[in-house]
Amino acid sequence: MNRFSFAFLLLLAPANLHAASFDCSKAHTPVEKAICSSPELSASNDKLAQAYRAALVNFPEAVSLVRQSERNWLLAVEQDCRRQENKIPFAECLTLFWRDRTEFLGHIVVRMGGVPFFFQEISLSKPCDEEDLSTGLAKTGPQSNKTESLDSDDGPCSFAATWPEAISNAPQWKAWNKALLDEARRFQASQDHDDRIPDHWVHFADATWNSDDSEVSVELNMVSPTLVVATIRRSYTYAHPAHHEREFNWLLKQGRELKQDNLFQLNSGWEAWMKKRVSQIIKDYETTEVKADPADAEETAALAAGVAVESRNWQVDPKGLSLIFSEDELPYTDAVTMPEVTLPWSDLKPYLNPAFEIPR
Repeated sequence: MNRFSFAFLLLLAPANLHAASFDCSKAHTPVEKAICSSPELSASNDKLAQAYRAALVNFPEAVSLVRQSERNWLLAVEQDCRRQENKIPFAECLTLFWRDRTEFLGHIVVRMGGVPFFFQEISLSKPCDEEDLSTGLAKTGPQSNKTESLDSDDGPCSFAATWPEAISNAPQWKAWNKALLDEARRFQASQDHDDRIPDHWVHFADATWNSDDSEVSVELNMVSPTLVVATIRRSYTYAHPAHHEREFNWLLKQGRELKQDNLFQLNSGWEAWMKKRVSQIIKDYETTEVKADPADAEETAALAAGVAVESRNWQVDPKGLSLIFSEDELPYTDAVTMPEVTLPWSDLKPYLNPAFEIPR
C-alpha cells in the first residue's frame, strides 16, 4: 500500500467500507496507524466516509468534481499535520481535519433555484520568516523549500478561498461563474498589499506572495430566474480578527452586476429618502440600545447613511433590501454594533425602476 492507500480506499471502495473493516495489522503508513490507534479518529473517519458517499449519491452531476476535490484535500492533510506536530499530536490534528472536512462535504454541493452549485476551494501556505518592524506584522520572502517549511519555527502565512460555481453549460451561468470569481479576486486584492494572490486561485501550487493569514469565502444567498445574490467575505487577523464583505447581486438575463439605476428610478429622490430613513434607524438604535452620546450617534448615523446608498452594500431578497455595514466601510467599533436593517419593498415601491423584477 502506498502513502495514502487507506485514504484513497475511501474514494474508490464500495459503499460498505468503514474504518472498522480495515485490517489494522497491515497498517504501516502514519495515517493508517493513526486511524487504527485512535478511537476518536476512527469514529471521525467513519463519519467522513459517510459524508463523502452521501455527496456522491445526492449529486450525481458532481461526482467527478467531488472525487477530485477529495483527492486534493487528502494529499494536503498529512503534510499539514506533520508541520504542526510540535504544537498538536498527529492523530489529534487529523481528527480536527476530518471533522472540518465532514462538515464541508455536507454542503460542498448545493441546489438552489433548480441549479446545482459546487464549492471550489484552495488553500496555500508558507512560513512567515521575517517581521516588519514598521508595522509589527510578519513578512514573507520567497517560497521556502519543503524541508524549511516543515522545520520553520514561525507560523505559516496562509490564504484560503471557497466559492460556488454553477454546474451548467448554459452561457448565462458560465458568465456568472467567471464574474463571481473575478470579483472575489478583485475584492481580495483591494484589501491586500499584494495583488499577486488572486493569480494563484483555482490551482494548487507553491506560491510567492505577501500576506497575513486570510480567508475569502462566498456565501450563496438567493437564486431566482432573474437575480443571483451572493456575499463575498474576507477574514484576516492583524491586531484583532477583522471581516470585510461586499454583496454581489448579479442580473442573470442581462449578464451584469446590479447597479443603482437598475433598482431605482433616476431623479426619483430615492437616495435622499434612503439616507434619511437609514440615518434615523441608526440614530435611534445608537441612542437607545448602544447608549451612545447623541453627538456620536449623529456621526455614526451619517456614516451609515452614506454607506447605505452604495449598491455593493445591498443584499436583495424577496422581503426587501437588506443593508450590509462592513468593517471596511465604517470604523470597526461602529460596524460590529450595527443593527440589521431591511427596507421592505412596500416602502421602496415609489422609487423602484419599473423594469426591476422583485425576486420571488
